[in-house]
Amino acid sequence: MKNPIVGVLIFFVIGLLYGQYFAPWAYTVLFLVISIALVYSLLNKNIIGIFFILGFFAGIAIMNINVDKDLLPEIVNTDTKVQATGKIISASYVNSGSGKYIVDVDEIKSDNKVYNDKCRVCVYGEKGLYIGDVIEVTGKLKTPETKKNPFDFDSYNYYKIKRIDYSMSGKIKYISTDEDSLNLKIDNTRKYFYNIIYRISPKNKRGIIGAMVLGYKDDISDNVYELYRSAGVSHILAISGLHISIFAGIILFLLNRFNRKIASAVLLVFMAFYCVITGCASSTIRAVIMIYVLQLGQVFYRKYNLIGSTAFACLMLLIFNPYYIYDVGFQYSFGCVFTIGMVFEIIKEYKIEGKFIRLFMVTFFIGVTSKVITAYHFYSLNPIDIISNMIIVTCVSFVLPICLLAIAVGCFSASLGVIIMKPAIMAFDFFDIVCKFTTGTAFSNYFTGAVPLLTTVIMLLLIVFLYKFVLTRQLIYVLPIMLCIFLCRIKPTEYNRIDVLSAGKAECVVIRDADYVGIINGGRYGNSATGEKVIVPYMKYYNVKHIDDIFITSSENYAIGGIPDLLKNVNVENIYIPKNVKVTEKLQDILNLARNNNVGIHYILKDEELNAVENLKYKCYYIGSGKYGKYGIKVTLDNVTFLVPFNISNKYERDFYKRGIESDVLLLSKSGSKKANSQEFIDAVKPKNAIVSTSLKDYSESEVLDILKNYKINLYNTKADGMITIRAVDNGYEIKKYVGGDIFAEFR
Repeated sequence: MKNPIVGVLIFFVIGLLYGQYFAPWAYTVLFLVISIALVYSLLNKNIIGIFFILGFFAGIAIMNINVDKDLLPEIVNTDTKVQATGKIISASYVNSGSGKYIVDVDEIKSDNKVYNDKCRVCVYGEKGLYIGDVIEVTGKLKTPETKKNPFDFDSYNYYKIKRIDYSMSGKIKYISTDEDSLNLKIDNTRKYFYNIIYRISPKNKRGIIGAMVLGYKDDISDNVYELYRSAGVSHILAISGLHISIFAGIILFLLNRFNRKIASAVLLVFMAFYCVITGCASSTIRAVIMIYVLQLGQVFYRKYNLIGSTAFACLMLLIFNPYYIYDVGFQYSFGCVFTIGMVFEIIKEYKIEGKFIRLFMVTFFIGVTSKVITAYHFYSLNPIDIISNMIIVTCVSFVLPICLLAIAVGCFSASLGVIIMKPAIMAFDFFDIVCKFTTGTAFSNYFTGAVPLLTTVIMLLLIVFLYKFVLTRQLIYVLPIMLCIFLCRIKPTEYNRIDVLSAGKAECVVIRDADYVGIINGGRYGNSATGEKVIVPYMKYYNVKHIDDIFITSSENYAIGGIPDLLKNVNVENIYIPKNVKVTEKLQDILNLARNNNVGIHYILKDEELNAVENLKYKCYYIGSGKYGKYGIKVTLDNVTFLVPFNISNKYERDFYKRGIESDVLLLSKSGSKKANSQEFIDAVKPKNAIVSTSLKDYSESEVLDILKNYKINLYNTKADGMITIRAVDNGYEIKKYVGGDIFAEFR
C-alpha cells in the first residue's frame, strides 16, 4: 500500500465514531472480533493490517477520553446560581449590546462551597471586556444542548470543537487585567496589524482583508460572507493551504540567498508564530503541519507525498481533538487537499503539461468534493461556482502578496500603504462582481434538501474509486463504481408524517403526505423567531418548495410569529384563519403579505371539514371565545388522528365534547392551564399519547400532567425529546423522537 497512513486514518475515524455512538456493552463483542482479526494478521505477518486494527482501537480510546465528564454535577443544569472566576481567552460580540467571552475558569463558588476544578465556560453578557481580563460571573451553569431538530445548529459539537465545557449568562464583574497573559499579548499583536488594515483600507473591505491575512472574521458582514459562500469561494476567507503556501513562498524567496536549512528553520518558526497569531484554526494548523512535513523532508532528503502528509496532519489534529471531525471547515480543508493530491497523481501519471488544463482539473475536482460537503451541510449547491473559483483563486495568488506588502509598508507610512493597497481593493470589487454573476443566474442555486450521511459517504467513495480507476486503469474498480452509483440513486423511504417541531415555547406542526405539505401555526417571533430559525430551515432541510395549506388557529404571538418568513421564502397556496379573529398588527402584516403573494385567504366560521388529499383530512372546530374567534383542528392521516385544541378555557372545551374529537395523539394547549386541559376534556379525547410543545418544567400546571400519568398516557415534550414525528405505517402509526431516538436516522 502506497500510503498506509491513509488506511490508519480511516480506521481511526471509524473508531472515533464507534466510540461515540455505541454503548460500552458492544465493546466486548467488538474486542472478540478484533482479537481474531489481530491473531490472523500476526499469523500472516500482515504488519499493515495490525496498524489498521490499532488505529481503530486508538480511535475508540481517544473518543472515550474526550467524552463528557461532568465535573460539577450538583450545580450544573440546576437553578443554583454560582460565581465563576476566571480569565477571558477569547472575546467577540453577539450583537450591538452584548458580548460573548470564552473564559478559563479556575474557581467556582456556590452556597459557601468552593470548587477548584478547572473548566472552560462560554459567557454571555454586556460587551466591553477584553482578552486577559479577569472576571467574576454570577449566573447558572449549563451544559451545551444537543440539537432538538435535525436542521438545528449543533451547539453541542461546536462547544466540543472549541473545548468548552459549559455556558453561562448573567452579571459580569470586572476584577483586573492580567498584563502578562500570553493570550493578551497575542491579541495585542493581532490588533496592531488589524489597526494597520483599518487605516489603509476602506470600511467595506476591512473585514475581507482581516479574514484573509489575520483570520479575523468579526468585521465581515453576513451579506458578504453569504455572497462568497453561495459563490463557492468562502474558503479564501479562512486561512488555509492557499494562504500558507503563498506566505511560505514569499518567505523562502526572501531567504533564497541563505542555506536551505537556515531558510527552513526561519520558515518553520514564522509558520508557528503566524498560526498562533491567526487563532489556530483547524485549516491553518493542517496547512502548517504539512509545511513542516515538506520542509523537514527536504532537509533530510525525503520525498514529499501530499496525500500521506495530509493524512498525517489529519490524524494529528483528530488525536488532539476528535470532535474536529464534525467541523465543516475541517471537512472542507482536508477533503479538498486530499482531492488535490489525487488530481496531481493523475496529472503526473498522464503527463499533462497544459497549465490551463491542470488548473481546470484541480478546480473542477475540488468543486466536486466541496459540493458533496456543501449539499450535506447547507442543503444546496451552486453548479457554476467553478467559474468563480477559477477566477478568484487564481487572483488571490497575486492579491494576497499585495495585501501583505501594503500592511508591511503601512507600519511606517499609512498613506503609502493606502496607495499600495489600491490594486487589492480593485480586485475585491472585481471578486464581488464575479460572485454576484455566479449567484445571480436562474440555475446558480440548486436546492438538494438534506443529503443522508450514508449517501454523502458513498459519493465521496465514488470519487476515490474513480481516481483509482483513472490512475491504474484496472477494471477491478468498475464494480465498486457501479455499486456506488446504484446506491446513490436509492432514496430513503418516505412516510406520511406529522412533525411537531421543537420551537422553544412556541407551537408549530407540519403535515406531509407525498407532495402535500400543510402547517398548523407558525410559532413565535422576536429573539427566538420560529420562522427564521426553525420553520424555514425545516423547509430547506426537506427541500419543501410549496406549502398547500397554512392553518392559523389564533392571532396570538406563539401561533403566527413564523408565518411572514414562510410567505417570503416558500410558495403558499392557502391560509385558513378564524372568522372574527383579533386582528393584531402582526396578523395584518401576514394578511397583506398573503394578498401580495396571491395566497388564498379563507375564514373558518363553523365546523368545517377539508379533504386535502385522498388519505388526509382536517376537521376544524370553530370556537367563539367571547367576541374573538379561534378554532381547534383534528388531523386524520391514514390510520392516525391528531388533535390541536389550542389554548381555550374549560368553558369552551365543553363545546368540543359532542363533536367527535376522539384522537390518538393530543397536542396539549400551550398555556398548560388545567382549565384548558381538564379531566373531562381528556376523557372526551381519549388520547393514547400526548405532546407538550415546551419543557415539562415550563408547563405551568402539574395537575394536567398528573391526569395523563393516572391515565397511563405516553407523554412527550419537544424540549427534551426534540422534534416529535408521528408516522403512518401499515398497522397504525409510530412516534419517533429526534433526541435519544434512532442514532442511524440521520445516517440513512
